Amino acid sequence: QAPIPFTSFQFPLVKIIALLIAWLLTWLNSTGIRRGAGFQNLFTLLGIATLMAFIGLGFASGKGSWEHFSAVAGSGMGLNELSRLGVALVGVVFTYSGWTVLAYIAGEIREPRRNIPAAMAGAVLT
Repeated sequence: QAPIPFTSFQFPLVKIIALLIAWLLTWLNSTGIRRGAGFQNLFTLLGIATLMAFIGLGFASGKGSWEHFSAVAGSGMGLNELSRLGVALVGVVFTYSGWTVLAYIAGEIREPRRNIPAAMAGAVLT
């Protein structure tokens, strides 16, 4: 953790790195559609390739078992459990939709290069 000078407040290094990555991606997307789309396509392909590699390794290992599914199938997840799951996901879905909507409005607002970073900073700080 990296301490902020003259305070006892600790700001974890992971958060600093995450903030720098968010700012880098924001800058990259604000430099142009082609560059942003190319970067997004590259990382989408890397994500899909990684997922396919894990699936392939799972099949190749030959050590799979169906026994761990029997507890779920026999438990009879009812409406009560399903509603709890839905309530738990409301905050996650609401939070995620805010970040995606920010990207949608970029073409509709004045001075997006100035206003989008300000909106992101405001969202992180509040």
